[in-house]
Amino acid sequence: MKQKKILITGANGFIGSHLQAALSSDYEVILTSRTQNDAKTEYLNLLDETSVEKCILKFAGYGIDAVI
Repeated sequence: MKQKKILITGANGFIGSHLQAALSSDYEVILTSRTQNDAKTEYLNLLDETSVEKCILKFAGYGIDAVI
């Protein structure tokens, strides 16, 4: 069975980091945050229209099942 993909916004924050830890064993998680602590976190500022547009275009073909 194909693993579902979840995009987590605010992945470097308190809730996002705990969601990442809880979901990563059962789902493929895609991490986004305004602060990039490592190479696997994509930059996303939800208050910046250009940033949101770039993120949407980047992940458009990924088949994301949920956004948190």
